Amino acid sequence: KIDANSFLPLDYAKKISQKNIDDSLSIHYDHEQEYAIIDSGRTWLISENTQNFLMLPFIFNPASILNNKNEHYFFIDGEGFVAKASAAHIDNAAVRTPMGKFSCRKYSIKIIESKESEERPWKTDIITNRISQKGTELFFWITDDERHLPVQIGYKSSPFAIQLILEDFSSKSKDN
Repeated sequence: KIDANSFLPLDYAKKISQKNIDDSLSIHYDHEQEYAIIDSGRTWLISENTQNFLMLPFIFNPASILNNKNEHYFFIDGEGFVAKASAAHIDNAAVRTPMGKFSCRKYSIKIIESKESEERPWKTDIITNRISQKGTELFFWITDDERHLPVQIGYKSSPFAIQLILEDFSSKSKDN
């Protein structure tokens, strides 16, 4: 669940199924009071404009401050590790997907400060752990139209790279 005006996360849940983790977790964000709480009752401090990794494509929405300046600073919650990040428009590109070819704006998100030395009291997935680290860079290709669809997301890190490509979407409007 996200705030429709600020596009900040309010609640999210995920299921983790990996070799050594099989768990579900839910996190609630209170941006006004500047804290997050996980379903176990543990809390941690966040900044007023903290995003989480699943909601990152929403910072490229039409109302985003990023559309009005070259670089934008914000915070990302890596499930208890809050990192400072920067986002910038770096290029324009055509992207092919199973839905066709799209004219896109390419953005970079860099983790510029993180709390790598702290240990999270619960386990989470390997991707969240890796992308929470200082120096991580993610790339987002967002359609350059009124929909601002995130059609591709990329991340490279040793020993693997991740690429997500939008294969399909549906738009449910009041007229349908």
